[in-house]
Amino acid sequence: MTAREFFALGPGDCRLACEEQGAGPPILWVMGFTGSRYQWKGFPARLADRFRILTFDNRGVGASDAPPGPYDTAIMARDALAVLDAAGVERASVVGVSMGGMIAQQIALAAPHRVDRLVLGCTSYGNSVELFSTLGSLWGTRSARGPVDRLRLLVELNFSDTFLREQPGITEDLIAHGLRHKMTPAGFQGQLGALANHDTRARLGEIRCPTLVVTGDQDRLMAPSLSSALVAALPEAQLRLLPGAGHMFWIERASEFEGMLREFFEVEGAMART
Repeated sequence: MTAREFFALGPGDCRLACEEQGAGPPILWVMGFTGSRYQWKGFPARLADRFRILTFDNRGVGASDAPPGPYDTAIMARDALAVLDAAGVERASVVGVSMGGMIAQQIALAAPHRVDRLVLGCTSYGNSVELFSTLGSLWGTRSARGPVDRLRLLVELNFSDTFLREQPGITEDLIAHGLRHKMTPAGFQGQLGALANHDTRARLGEIRCPTLVVTGDQDRLMAPSLSSALVAALPEAQLRLLPGAGHMFWIERASEFEGMLREFFEVEGAMART
């Protein structure tokens, strides 16, 4: 199925590289910290037989602009809404993973009339002390070995030990892609600030759309307890755990996650058509 590429303009005339394919009820996919559309590894296209799939590169990464910061998840949510505007979509379901899940929360808070259903993967409402503590302690063990080893560490933290043993080609591909497409300092620092300062805990009760929260129980970056806390704070949320899966569960457990999404999205009358 052929994909169409286009650009949207976010706040400050930030150009955002976008892509769409498929037809049907629209789903907007929001990637996490330092990830471009590439980090989906083609997963959204699995649903293009029934849905209109919209993906994009967040500001600071991939083929999108990387303006000087500061960034925050509210601004990045406005970017995502600009993608919907550029595609002529009034209302969509939103899938956000990791920092993309934080951005998705902000989309639902800023424009509830534009969100049908919400999927929050391996994410939290903020207070990323645990995440930065994990990264800091592990970073120190390899910091003297140079940027390639640090990149390898960051990629490997996204997967379970079992997956790393059984599918080394995936991680090597992601490492090679990261070396070929390095973020600018402005993009990296901007996204880092958005991740560090996100906090929606006090407002989560305002999100009234049906919400699916998904995480792997072997996630080393966003502990599963953070997903449980999200569900406790969201009025219309359900939690699904993927046993044995790490942070990038859409790669490790693609078939299972696809099944969850089809079940969630294909409930009769759940999705509004544009």
